[in-house]
Amino acid sequence: PLQVLTEWLEPYAGRPARTVLRGRRRSNAPLLPDRLYDALHKTLLSQPLIHGDETTVQVLKEPGRSAQSKSYAWVYRSAEGCAEPVVLFDYQPGRGQEHLKKFLGDYSGMLMSDGYSAWRTLKKATHFGCVAHARRLFVKADKAAEKKTDSGKQKIPNARVAKALEYFQALYRVEALAKGELPDGRTRADYTYGLRQKHSVPVLEAFKAWLDELALKVLPQSLLGKAIAYTRNQWQYLSRYVTDGCAPIDNNVCERDIRPFAITTWQTRFASERLEGLYGRHPGRAPRRDLARLEAKVLDYTLRRKLADGSTHWSSRKLAAQLGVPLHPHVFVMAESG
Repeated sequence: PLQVLTEWLEPYAGRPARTVLRGRRRSNAPLLPDRLYDALHKTLLSQPLIHGDETTVQVLKEPGRSAQSKSYAWVYRSAEGCAEPVVLFDYQPGRGQEHLKKFLGDYSGMLMSDGYSAWRTLKKATHFGCVAHARRLFVKADKAAEKKTDSGKQKIPNARVAKALEYFQALYRVEALAKGELPDGRTRADYTYGLRQKHSVPVLEAFKAWLDELALKVLPQSLLGKAIAYTRNQWQYLSRYVTDGCAPIDNNVCERDIRPFAITTWQTRFASERLEGLYGRHPGRAPRRDLARLEAKVLDYTLRRKLADGSTHWSSRKLAAQLGVPLHPHVFVMAESG
């Protein structure tokens, strides 16, 4: 990291002494990534909607734990299209409710998640369920019905599953319409709310009545029975999105962010050290190098602020003298106390 810092600072006025940089890093520790992560965390908690999800990750050579231990990467992110988008990963050794409670605290906004019971323990949040997650259970039942029997004959497609998927399709058609051209004088949230109340609410009412009737006729342990049970049990959360034009219908945007953990197994499942808060979403990039470059910019800004207000010491003056060029126009607020 020190090498990256010297390379970044060199265009200003030559390479600063590594001993000076090392001293500044020690005095500012943990300037990055902790301060950056904390600032993003604070921004996320101030937003009206948070998506949440979690996935397993295997970490090797972690002190006090065997290589076969199952750990979890929790992901929290802003609403899709948010003006200040934030995506944060939180590595934890387990899947207990204490981890999300520690991260989200007394968050009282909208929280979109799947049906995992730990999410519902956050009492002050308004919970929304993922309609796409419920739909996937019916798709799973549909695929099982399409498999051939041992005799090679094709199974007859399950008409009940097909009917359920038609209801989901109708709900998503309304969402597609809501993302279309906005009428004059209407906000996106108001327009979406109106469409949902006019079209989605009747579909949901018919769907719920159909599920209640069908639940008495389907084996509870069958794939279709499990899909019906999940949807009915989560109904208040799955259907709540129609009450707010800003609420999402599903958690797909969060699941897309967590997908790298399932794809880049060479980085996650066989990681050789404990994953910290920040994770490189792009496998081809080096997150630590990016952070080092960011640290150089923050360090530059911090030293110039100290020079401006007179609160400098010997190493700050020496490094600032070697930098000797204009202040970056884009500054990082989290560095002001550095």
